Amino acid sequence: MRFFFERGATMALITRYYSRLLVVFSLILAGFSACTGSAPTISSVRNALVLYHGPETGTIDYRLSVFAQVRDEDGYEDLAEWVLTDAENRFSWRIPADTLETRLSEDGRMWFGSTMLAFPYGSDPVFGTYELKVRDLAGLTAETRFDVFSLEFAEALSLIENIGQSPLDSGIELASDSIELRVYGSDGSLIDQVRSSDGVIEAARIQSLAGVADTGSVSFIYAYVERSDLWIVSGPHRMD
Repeated sequence: MRFFFERGATMALITRYYSRLLVVFSLILAGFSACTGSAPTISSVRNALVLYHGPETGTIDYRLSVFAQVRDEDGYEDLAEWVLTDAENRFSWRIPADTLETRLSEDGRMWFGSTMLAFPYGSDPVFGTYELKVRDLAGLTAETRFDVFSLEFAEALSLIENIGQSPLDSGIELASDSIELRVYGSDGSLIDQVRSSDGVIEAARIQSLAGVADTGSVSFIYAYVERSDLWIVSGPHRMD
């Protein structure tokens, strides 16, 4: 009887041991599988300097816009974070993947990025080479470098000056740059918008938007100028 009891107990211990070993092996295998997924790839990067102009104060706030085409065979939900660093390692941005903005291009490709990357300590824009590193949940990464070019600030400031302090009275004339005006109500809702490909919008056209001249229902407008490497956002311009 004791023999069978000891034998039975021994078999139970062996069975329990192998069961635990199987669990451990399964966990190791699962972890190994997660770590051997496909690494992300970066096929293209677009960047632009964004100038936010406050007409009431005359201030200009600088932001960097960076978007990249990123591919991951394990799915976009496998992306973990972005790390964007200037080449001289003076500063960096670390952005969780679930907070990135998304854009769908005309060819159906998905772009990930941000339009609101503030330079450190409220400084002027830092030009030069930047490194973008994309990391997935398994720790696999893709890296690429791109250049943020110096622009002619005099030309950018001239564009802002030509938008004017009071577009409602003087209209807008930007020579050859296309411009878009967005008209908002006092509650912040978008009322109307107009785009000009030659950069000229007459005051009468601005006044006619959403019946501004008659009702005074529009509170302010924003003006947008977009080039490949420079965006200008000017506003709010009061319209009451």
